[in-house]
Amino acid sequence: MSPLQRVLIVDSESHTPLLLRRTLATIGDDLDISLVSTCRQAEQKVKHIFFDVIVAEMQMADMSGLELACLVQYLSPRTRFILMTDHYSPLIDRAVRELRIADCLVRPFSYYKLREIVHKALQDVAAEKRRLGYQG
Repeated sequence: MSPLQRVLIVDSESHTPLLLRRTLATIGDDLDISLVSTCRQAEQKVKHIFFDVIVAEMQMADMSGLELACLVQYLSPRTRFILMTDHYSPLIDRAVRELRIADCLVRPFSYYKLREIVHKALQDVAAEKRRLGYQG
């Protein structure tokens, strides 16, 4: 997975992001994991830093995870976006397909499943970077 890859976790819960970070840290030492608690904070980070993968909660106070996915697609089209939600519906399914969201995890989900999905997304981004001749 070299060089350094970046993951951003967007979740307003107090303990969930720390558990997610701990789970994802097992993917490898060359992974930089950042945490933010609002979509606006995520937007500001994405404007200045490339994140290979963003994992975001669907229900946030300042905007929905789908709105954030749309914004990220505009600001950073190569970033893979993974959505977490408590309720899955045909509307969410359609939005996931239209916004080309990498995956949608429905609670309760295992942290092993999250790790597997994020790892695959990181591999996809790394392969795309190699294909495009990205050196950094």
